[in-house]
Amino acid sequence: MVLVRRLALRLRGLAPRSLSDEQRRGLVRRIDACWVVGDLFVGLDPLRATALHLQGLSLALDVGDPYRLARSLCTDAALAAQPGRSNRRTALARLTFAERMCKQVGSPQLEGYLALSHGIIQLMMGEFDDAQHHLDHAESTFERCPGAYWEIGYARELALWTLAHRGRLPELAQRLTAAVALSTARGDRVGAFKLLVGPSRVALLAHDEPHQLLDACPMDLLGLSPDEYSFLAFCALFGRVNALLYLGRAADALATLDAARWEIRAAHMMYCQSHRIELAYLRGRVALARASECQPAEHAPLVAMTRKCVRSLRRERVAWADALATTLDASLALLTASRECAIAGLREGVGKLEAAGLGGFASAVRWQLQHVLGQGAEGGAPWGAAAVVRPDRLAHTLAPLPVY
Repeated sequence: MVLVRRLALRLRGLAPRSLSDEQRRGLVRRIDACWVVGDLFVGLDPLRATALHLQGLSLALDVGDPYRLARSLCTDAALAAQPGRSNRRTALARLTFAERMCKQVGSPQLEGYLALSHGIIQLMMGEFDDAQHHLDHAESTFERCPGAYWEIGYARELALWTLAHRGRLPELAQRLTAAVALSTARGDRVGAFKLLVGPSRVALLAHDEPHQLLDACPMDLLGLSPDEYSFLAFCALFGRVNALLYLGRAADALATLDAARWEIRAAHMMYCQSHRIELAYLRGRVALARASECQPAEHAPLVAMTRKCVRSLRRERVAWADALATTLDASLALLTASRECAIAGLREGVGKLEAAGLGGFASAVRWQLQHVLGQGAEGGAPWGAAAVVRPDRLAHTLAPLPVY
């Protein structure tokens, strides 16, 4: 459906249709319906959301309403970024077109949508520092717009993702607590769910609260089916597996991932590059953690699984995937090469992770170098001044080593 609608948009061009006033009013109602329902599905089922927003964009082009067209163009630019770096030029071109339309209309809400789309594009590209700047700007802009509760919450949620990736744990913990409290007070159980089990879950693990994370993961508490809401199921899977890794239950984590393999494929989540990268690194982490718990005779399939994840990450050809691949490959060297090779590779991995904006993972690798491999305190204290209750468990979750 998404491919068909994209092809139809390309064939129709940008010219508005000649419509009667009655036809125009009917199409405006349909545009707004596509917008509202599409926004609701963004955090539940991104593929359905994309199809709805593309339908709304086509209708907005038919009507030629400047505000609705600019709004739809902002969303289309963000959706175009989902395939990742290969689609960067297309996404930025659409964002530039949307920016021209937004300036013509001059609406504060459109300024917020433009900043939100810019932040999403940079988040999809792995440009986490710049993404947070635009997402924070979007949140502050929407706070000046009456009734923009969904937009505020979505910008805030994605900004927390960037903090998690960058390893800014004190700020993440403070902002996450406030965001969850606000969602809970409003009765927004789905919003609280996404905040807790999404990437910002690292704040719970840093506070040694894996059981709170596990308790938040079941979707039946929301009255939703994992088969119908693929993105929420994907978030719940990541939350559950990370909590199990933290608890030292790598065998259960591996079984959980294996059981979800067909559901992930059927949900068409892998068209998004960031999902592919995060899943490949998660599978690699689980394999390494499991290797630290079992006998050498059981290592062969885990080594093969980790190598497959490294190859998958390298194929993405983006800096943050390469940094994660380097980290997995270096950790694997403890089984397949030598301790010296592993240490050299992990040091290289720290540099790449920091350059890619993945400070949280860099801190985990640095802790492993200092406390497991005995490489002193070079590079400073992991996680800086952040209070991490069990740094050994957090490091083992984010960057496990296959050692006993």
